[in-house]
Amino acid sequence: MNFAEHLARFKAGVYSTYNLGQIPDWIEAKTKLRGRLYSFKNHEFQKAVLADTSQEVNCQKCSQIGMTEAQGRWSLGACRVFPGFSVIYTMPYSNDAALLCRTRVDPIISESPDLKGSVNPDLNNSEVKQFGMSFIYFRGTQGNTQALSTPADAIVSDEIDRSSQAILDQYTSRLTHSAWKLRRNFSTPTVDGYGIAAKMDTSRRFRNLCICN
Repeated sequence: MNFAEHLARFKAGVYSTYNLGQIPDWIEAKTKLRGRLYSFKNHEFQKAVLADTSQEVNCQKCSQIGMTEAQGRWSLGACRVFPGFSVIYTMPYSNDAALLCRTRVDPIISESPDLKGSVNPDLNNSEVKQFGMSFIYFRGTQGNTQALSTPADAIVSDEIDRSSQAILDQYTSRLTHSAWKLRRNFSTPTVDGYGIAAKMDTSRRFRNLCICN
């Protein structure tokens, strides 16, 4: 068992709640989609990705498979499962991050009594949201100030191939004082040896093969 897994189990025992690998269970129990409890049925691969307890998880994907919303739910779940937990969710541009927050994350919160009841109304906007003592920040990667002055336990980076690789590297320093130091990178690939493809080349790889109707 590695350090991250041990820490997750320890915290789960202390808080008598979910551990890192059970965040997908929290998603199914506490969030909804179109008025019904969320389910990974027909999207089982999402659950496998979200349940991975590795410190760094890389996901090379095709388009329109729901991973952006799934990672948004994971980010919200981590903030609710672990008190005092902070997530930075990055998109290529600040406008992308704000749009993601308003069109993907806000509807998840509005449909979840747990999230809606725990969000701080005075700190609930398209840049940062507070749940108890936990925070989720939405940031772009195309400005030198984007990665500054925001500590985090997890960095979730969406569409890294369209993001500034230098700024993504700067975000790593935001994890320095965290016991978790979690990275979640996912993107559709562009060219070999760059972005998500480069990360996959140095990762332990799993493939999910599906039959297209």
